[in-house]
Amino acid sequence: MLIEKIKIIRRKALRLLELRPIHRVIRQLKQNDYLIMDHVLEVYGYTGEFHTLDYVKYVNQLDIWEIDPTCEIHLKNNLPRANVKITDSYAELRKTDERFDTVVLDNPRGIFGDEKCEHFEIIEDCFRVLTDRSVLIANIIPDILVSKYVTPKETVFMHILKRKSFYRHEDGISISEQHFSTFYTDMACKNGFIVRNIFFVKRNYLFTYIILCLEKN
Repeated sequence: MLIEKIKIIRRKALRLLELRPIHRVIRQLKQNDYLIMDHVLEVYGYTGEFHTLDYVKYVNQLDIWEIDPTCEIHLKNNLPRANVKITDSYAELRKTDERFDTVVLDNPRGIFGDEKCEHFEIIEDCFRVLTDRSVLIANIIPDILVSKYVTPKETVFMHILKRKSFYRHEDGISISEQHFSTFYTDMACKNGFIVRNIFFVKRNYLFTYIILCLEKN
């Protein structure tokens, strides 16, 4: 309990000073003239108390999708100006008529739900809802073996197999930035976008943000 309180205090202090990882993302987007947050979608919203609170001040209109109904009250308390929707984001992306100039995928770290993995089953559908000039931000895991979480061996094995298949990578464990860059650039091209810039910002010991600055082809 004490450790959690210390973490919350530290997070609030770093947020106030704009020293959180997403603030580095924002600064680099500004430098590239690509901070376009008129209408932002956050997928996997959870309670909204982590990086969403860090970047919300830059957003005109924020939509947050979250599947867990118990998170709704927290989202509305933490982000009272946001449009909160309790929904299956996978299905929502395929049917919505909304368009967003930035989409943020704060995806989980491994296998979850009905054997979904990271953002593998959802990221391509994000291109459908992006405006002609847009930004896509997602969590990637350069090396899954550094994880501090206690995970059953069978789940780790499945995670590795899914990474090998999705990334077309020889071992699926440790993946370089160059491989990520080539892979996501090809994905964007396949979905009708040119990658004007791609960069990475380390989020924590496990996650790294990948940021795609896109333009419709």
